[in-house]
Amino acid sequence: MRGPGAAVILDTETTGLQGYIVEIAILDTYNGRLLLNALINPGCSVEPEALEVHGITDASLADAPPLAVMLPRLLELTTNRTLIAYNALFDYDTLMRHTRRDRLDPAHLADLDRWDCLMKRRQDWEQSPTTTPLGGQHRAAGDCKTAFRVLKSLT
Repeated sequence: MRGPGAAVILDTETTGLQGYIVEIAILDTYNGRLLLNALINPGCSVEPEALEVHGITDASLADAPPLAVMLPRLLELTTNRTLIAYNALFDYDTLMRHTRRDRLDPAHLADLDRWDCLMKRRQDWEQSPTTTPLGGQHRAAGDCKTAFRVLKSLT
């Protein structure tokens, strides 16, 4: 997971637990470099509970591009790489829900076999019956950086 071009860490912030993407970040697992950090206009309002978590307002998203504009860059950065997310099923489900709603082709992002869950790997490594929260900043780039520190500690 830490070799050149092997994987990226991906994180999203959303309009709500069953919502759409408002922010996405991608970090290279080889060198820890942030490859993408972007706001996404979800085409709907941020739920109050989500706003309390990440602080991303509808006003701050007004001029952000929609996912349709950002998807080509997202696909480019993730081609032939494993996608690592701290809670992989959440980010995977969010991406699939958003692309389905907007009638976008998620291409290789739809292949769940290409995703790896860092939270599950951490749980296995710690031999813990429960999962450990990431403890990040609840912003996509900050959470990617925190997940990278966790990945480094496990490897």
